[in-house]
Amino acid sequence: MECGREFRMLSGRHLASHGLDSKTYRKKYGFPARQPLCAKALSEERSAGAKERGLPENLRKAIDARAKKKVVVDGEKKGDVKNLVMQAIAETLRGGR
Repeated sequence: MECGREFRMLSGRHLASHGLDSKTYRKKYGFPARQPLCAKALSEERSAGAKERGLPENLRKAIDARAKKKVVVDGEKKGDVKNLVMQAIAETLRGGR
């Protein structure tokens, strides 16, 4: 690191204090572009904590709830997103569009 300190994660704010961003830091020190600037142990700790709190299940529920929201087109209720997508696919397969 530029300042000689050790970190478990390099934040954008800390890199900015040294006049860098994540892209230039990776290039300067030879890290691949897809290499996270976070220690693997920290990433695993966060993942385990999220799973303990039920995050994957809650996220799935939120996505399903969002898909069920009613869609309004030109001031007229058209149904939920999932049904509209299925209708559009069916109509496309029939050659309607």
